[in-house]
Amino acid sequence: MSLTHKNANDEWLIDMLSRAPMGSIILIDDYDRFVPSHTGGITIAGLLNALDGVIAQTGKIIILAANDISMIPDAVLRPGRIDRRFTFGLTDTSEAAELFERFHGSEYKTTFAQNFSGPRSASSIVAHLMRYECALEAAENAGSIL
Repeated sequence: MSLTHKNANDEWLIDMLSRAPMGSIILIDDYDRFVPSHTGGITIAGLLNALDGVIAQTGKIIILAANDISMIPDAVLRPGRIDRRFTFGLTDTSEAAELFERFHGSEYKTTFAQNFSGPRSASSIVAHLMRYECALEAAENAGSIL
């Protein structure tokens, strides 16, 4: 779900969240690109009400993703609204090799690890692994991961 959707406003947000069935996992991505509205879009008050107001989303997991946590107001981050925080750093060689194994099996895992010039982001590693159907090529070219 994008808070920057062209039709997004407080009512839209509440409607979208309330339509999601119990047990749903809802991703609100790029929160740090969201600029709260004062004129009809999604407001901070609307977001706070959607997260824990009268129509609270009990029984649903809402993930708020951001590249820069400092852009998220303390009012949004308080317990009850955001109960867990996870920070994803760069992936080291052993973690990258585990990703390789999940995509391509274990046959060339050691080759991949030897050629990997990390640390790198998990997303750049996954993009590399998806680029190659051949496990050997993915392993041999592990040094080219940006």
